[in-house]
Amino acid sequence: MEAVEKRLSRKVSRTIYKVTFLRLRIDDKNSPELKKSKVLAAIKDDFLGYAIIVNLALQEHLKKSYVFEAIIRDLFPWKNAVSSA
Repeated sequence: MEAVEKRLSRKVSRTIYKVTFLRLRIDDKNSPELKKSKVLAAIKDDFLGYAIIVNLALQEHLKKSYVFEAIIRDLFPWKNAVSSA
């Protein structure tokens, strides 16, 4: 963040989000407690990936967003497998 502020010669506010993608069926009708318990009970195979999103506010009306980091699991490993035959 210091590099952005130094380059622009002004203060920059930021908001950072981590978005996790899971293979879970969560119904909007479920209570918040049930939704949370399903997510906390997720196992390794339920994990599909995550992304870190950074939102920068450079001025009141000038905002920029970008994906800082993203990890996506190979959803079809058998299609990408190399055969040794």
